[in-house]
Amino acid sequence: MLSIFCPYRNRPGFYEDFVHHYRNYYPGSRIYMLEQDDETPFKRGQLMNVGFKYLLDNGIRIKDILFVDVDIRLKYRIDFQGLLEEHKTLIIPFNHLSLYTLKSKGVYVPLNKPSYFLDIPDGGVTLFTKDIFMKCGGFSNLYIGWGIEDTDLLRRVSKITRVKNEMIHLEHNRLAEWQSPEFKRNKKIHSLQLPSSMDGFEQTTFDIKMKEIEENIFNLKIKNIGVVEDYVYISKM
Repeated sequence: MLSIFCPYRNRPGFYEDFVHHYRNYYPGSRIYMLEQDDETPFKRGQLMNVGFKYLLDNGIRIKDILFVDVDIRLKYRIDFQGLLEEHKTLIIPFNHLSLYTLKSKGVYVPLNKPSYFLDIPDGGVTLFTKDIFMKCGGFSNLYIGWGIEDTDLLRRVSKITRVKNEMIHLEHNRLAEWQSPEFKRNKKIHSLQLPSSMDGFEQTTFDIKMKEIEENIFNLKIKNIGVVEDYVYISKM
């Protein structure tokens, strides 16, 4: 069974469309909308850790995981199950990403301008088997906002298979994250190369409420995301 993890905050139109798109592409999968439900800085990587750790701790079955942002759609369906059985870790690179606007649920209109992310080789859409994600420890807890947390995660994996697919990137108002203090801070943190055994989902703390809003569609309201008290790198946060 495919588990789809989507980190999210404050984009209800995208939320509804995301569920519509991925439920149609992967019927029978479980979709987990990981909603950061507080006003603290967004913590994309840690939200993924929260979803994984919560399901693991509560004995909820996980086999294969698709990590994807709320503004990304796959243009063509891919049979990930067979690919993951063979390769264990997959990534869809950003170099086939086209910018669209969301007109209505399931209806996308192409824009005559390039996506912001075409020069970023990795990130945004990644797939892991449960065992490989556990082995690499999950995402680092150090990254804030958006940016470089995927790159950090992927260097924890010994082998990555890249899968070609065109993707739809939904336009929305955004600050240039790559010019923000958080992004510059994330770039500095990336040079630390922290060991995954001391910095991953096992060290992530949180408060959470999970509700099944439709069959196999779950909303996880998450707040107070942090780290365990003896977290070795807490001075870096």
